[in-house]
Amino acid sequence: MPDVYDIRNIDFEFNFSGAGFALGLGGVVRSGGVGAVAANVPYMLDSDSILEVCGVQLIGPVTPAGATMKLEHVKLVIGSDSYPHVVFNELMAPGINEFSRNIGPFFEDGNALCFNIGRPILAGGSPMDATPKVGPRKSLSVEVKAPVAGEGGVAINQDLIVRVTVAEVKGEETARRILEHHNALTVAGDVRQSFELVDLERNLRVAHDKDVPFSLANWTKLHGGMDASRPRIWPYVSYAQNRLITTINSEYGLHDIGNRVSQDFMEMFWNFDETEAMRISHVGVLTHANLQNTRIYKYGRSTNPWFVTNPTENELPLGVDPRAGVNAFHGPVGLMRSRLIWDEKAEVQILDNGTAVPAWALGVPGAMVATWGKYYEM
Repeated sequence: MPDVYDIRNIDFEFNFSGAGFALGLGGVVRSGGVGAVAANVPYMLDSDSILEVCGVQLIGPVTPAGATMKLEHVKLVIGSDSYPHVVFNELMAPGINEFSRNIGPFFEDGNALCFNIGRPILAGGSPMDATPKVGPRKSLSVEVKAPVAGEGGVAINQDLIVRVTVAEVKGEETARRILEHHNALTVAGDVRQSFELVDLERNLRVAHDKDVPFSLANWTKLHGGMDASRPRIWPYVSYAQNRLITTINSEYGLHDIGNRVSQDFMEMFWNFDETEAMRISHVGVLTHANLQNTRIYKYGRSTNPWFVTNPTENELPLGVDPRAGVNAFHGPVGLMRSRLIWDEKAEVQILDNGTAVPAWALGVPGAMVATWGKYYEM
């Protein structure tokens, strides 16, 4: 067969509105499972193809009245393994189409392709974008989970399309030619993976030299691949919501699994040594009538300014508003300077306005903070 180079969307469709296909409270389904339409099976690569995942769009689920239905998570699945550090919900990945509720998402790049994970190296992106890699004979699919009632969940009985943007190449020489064109290969023909971590605030700097010999077999050893060795970079996408009612006029840290937050991916507290780092570049907040501020708090820093995130002046909007008839046109927001957490402690905090923000419950929304960035292991 001829070689192929393409950047396109793959739709994974879930027919939750079909008879007997609703996703119950706390229910989980993967491509090919109950509720997936017949065409929704894992996308399988052949023996000489590779791809990168650079973006996710969610079309639905929406109630007949037009309100967005809550999802606990949408995750990528490579082979049989859930991809780490990338978790979307129904408010974090608006679709790009004629009926989009978000006409200016940060990842849209002026076209119909989605880059809310990172720009693929196969399309000229930096190796440090660390997009998820799928290698020969491996499959790509998605997993969807409904929240339990205690986290504001209801059974999902409306259809969902998970639209995944990928860059795909068939043929080793075609892949080599594309990487050469984008200056991603060294003189020796290896794939450039070196990076430098710089903290200008504390005058810290470290350079990591790393090149990976080019071959399709080594594709998943690049940054973002599940076979990458340290030093390595992962894309990071996640969100957290308050499991407890806030204490009036006191900071509420979004961490402590099973107490303040309910899921491990919601843990937004980092206590790193010199071998780990997190760079947060974008933040979006689902505000609440009683929410006033949100911040990334770094222990030991002389100042930790708050962002105003109340309902009338939210500086950090999310990509979608869950309410029927309420359109969102911006978000998430790129921070004026990304926050690097490295060899230190930090956490995400929210603050009420003197009246407590309630804990999430059935029919009772609280506050939510979503973050995008990169996670470094050195």
